[in-house]
Amino acid sequence: MIDKTVLITGATSSIALLTARELATLGAQVIITGRDVRRGDRAAQELRRSAGHDRVHFIRADTATLDQHRDLAEAVSLRFPRLDVLINHVEVSYERRWETEDGHEATLATNLLGPHTLTSGLMPLLRKGHDARIINVTSDAFATIMRDPFDDVHAKRYYDGLEVFARSKMLRILWTFALARKLESSQVVVNAADSNNRWHTASNASVFLAMADARTGLTGTYYEDSGKPARNTMRTLDIEDQERAWDLCTSLTGSHLGVTPEPPPRSSGGSGGETPPFPRSTVRVSKTAKSSWL
Repeated sequence: MIDKTVLITGATSSIALLTARELATLGAQVIITGRDVRRGDRAAQELRRSAGHDRVHFIRADTATLDQHRDLAEAVSLRFPRLDVLINHVEVSYERRWETEDGHEATLATNLLGPHTLTSGLMPLLRKGHDARIINVTSDAFATIMRDPFDDVHAKRYYDGLEVFARSKMLRILWTFALARKLESSQVVVNAADSNNRWHTASNASVFLAMADARTGLTGTYYEDSGKPARNTMRTLDIEDQERAWDLCTSLTGSHLGVTPEPPPRSSGGSGGETPPFPRSTVRVSKTAKSSWL
C-alpha cells in the first residue's frame, strides 16, 4: 500500500478511524474527513504516530450538504495527483426527521446523495489511480426493508429513524451495483462492504478490498466483514431497481460520472439524464411498480 493514496470519509472516529489506521500502517497515504476540525487534527496526529510516517491528512467536510461534497472533491483534486482508493464510510441515523439546506431528508442526503456527489466529482482522479477501487460501506440492516424503498423516499408521510437508515443502506447497495456496471469498461473496481461493530484487523472488509494484493477482480459485489461475498436480497440484484437508485441520485444531485453541473432546483425530478451503455446482468428479477420519489 506504500504507493497508494486512500480517502476515507468520516474517519475521525469509530471503525472508519480503525480502517484508516490499518491502511496508514500498511504504508498508504491516507486522507480522512470529518466536520470537527479539532477532532480531525487530533485523529490525523494519532494516525501519523501509529503509522510511523506523516502522509496522513485531514480535510474538513460537512457531510450533510451537497456543496460540501463538491468542495471536498475539488480540494482533494487540487492537492493530490491521483486517488487509488475511495472509501465512502460516513453514515448517520437520526431519531427525528429533518431536512438539509438542499431540501433533502438528512439521512438520505448523507448516506446516499453525498457519496454519489463526492464519487462523481472524484472520478477523474480515480481514473488516474493504480487499479483504483471504490468501496461503499453499508450495513446488513438493508435486509429488513420489505416495502418499495423508492416509495416516500424523503419520509414525508412517515418517519422511523431505524427504517429510514436501513432504506438508505439498501439504496446505497443498489447505487453501488449500478455504478459498478457503468464502470465495467474502466479500471475502477466498485464494491460494497459490510460495516460491523466487531473489529478484527485481518477480516475488516474495507481493508481487505483496499489492499493491493487482495484485489479479487470482482466488481459489483457486496462483502461481509469476513472479506467473503455476502448474500444479497432479490431486490438488490434487480437491475431495474439499481437503475432507479442511480436515476434518483443523478436527478436529486445533478452529478454524473466525472461531471458535476449546477444542482437542479429543489423541486425537480426526472431521470437525471442519459448514462453510458452497460452490459445487462444475467440476473433478472421480476419487475416492480415504479413509484414517486418525492
